[in-house]
Amino acid sequence: MGNHASLRAIGAEMVVFEGVTAKGRVNGLHFDLTVEQRYRNASATNVEAVYSFPVPWGAELMSLEFELNGKTLAGTVVPRAVGEARYEGAIDKGDTAVLLERAGDGLYTANVGN
Repeated sequence: MGNHASLRAIGAEMVVFEGVTAKGRVNGLHFDLTVEQRYRNASATNVEAVYSFPVPWGAELMSLEFELNGKTLAGTVVPRAVGEARYEGAIDKGDTAVLLERAGDGLYTANVGN
């Protein structure tokens, strides 16, 4: 995946990148950065996608929100097995779900389904 953000659909569906906005704020010795990326499902079916993104060395991921069809999804930290089970259960029921995992040094992946 390299050192850049990427989103890919699992399967043949297309996910179209529509744009990005970044806003920063200096707060004492801290720099808070909010990045908004917009993608569109170009198919008529539900898509499960994997979003991978790096976080710079020394930075902390403070939160992650997804807005899907006007609905904002935000999560909580739980043990990996619990998170995976909740994600799979939601997908199986046809609900929208997001599973965020730390993949390695500064690299995160988020599975987004339905």
